[in-house]
Amino acid sequence: MKLIKILTLIALVIVILVLVFCYYKKSSDRKAIFGINYSVIKEIYSDDTERDFHENGFSITVDSISDNDVKYFSNPPKEFFTDYPTESFHSTKYEIHTWKKTPINIKDTADVDFALNLSIKDTDSYVFKNRAVVIQNLTILSKKLNEPGNLYSFAFRNHPHKLYGIDLYLIDVGQRKIYIVNRQ
Repeated sequence: MKLIKILTLIALVIVILVLVFCYYKKSSDRKAIFGINYSVIKEIYSDDTERDFHENGFSITVDSISDNDVKYFSNPPKEFFTDYPTESFHSTKYEIHTWKKTPINIKDTADVDFALNLSIKDTDSYVFKNRAVVIQNLTILSKKLNEPGNLYSFAFRNHPHKLYGIDLYLIDVGQRKIYIVNRQ
C-alpha cells in the first residue's frame, strides 16, 4: 500500500512538472514572437489538421486578448518592429519577417497568400473540423491585412522550387484578436 502511495505521488509530481514546462514553453514562444506573453481572454476558434510524416498540415487559431495587451500593441516600442519575432512556432529553418503595420506590403502578398488561399486540392490534404469556419476566418484575416491599424508578421520556408511552409501572425488591434495560421 505504501508503494502505491509513493508511485502515485511520483506520478503526480511528474504531471505537475510537465504542465509547468508546457506553460513556460508556450509563454516563452509567445514572447519570442509577439514581444510580450499576451493573455488569452478566450480562444475564439482553433483547428489543427492531422500532420503527415513530414509534418505537413494546416492550423488556425483566433484568440481574444486583454485590454492591457491591446494597449501594448496599439503603440508598441520600436524594438517590436525590428527585433520580433525572434523565432517561429513551427520551425527553426523559417525565414522571419519582422512586424509591420497593415495594410500589407505588396512584396509580402505572395507569401501571405500561400497561408490564406486554400484550393480544391487542399480538400484531400487537410481535414478540418469545419472547413467553412476555417475559410470564413481566413477571409476575415485577409481583409484585416488590408485595413490600416493592424500588425502582421510571418515566417516561411522555401523548397528549391516553391514556398513550402508559413507561419502567419496578425494582431487585430480594433477587435482585440490575434490570428495565427500555419500551413505546410
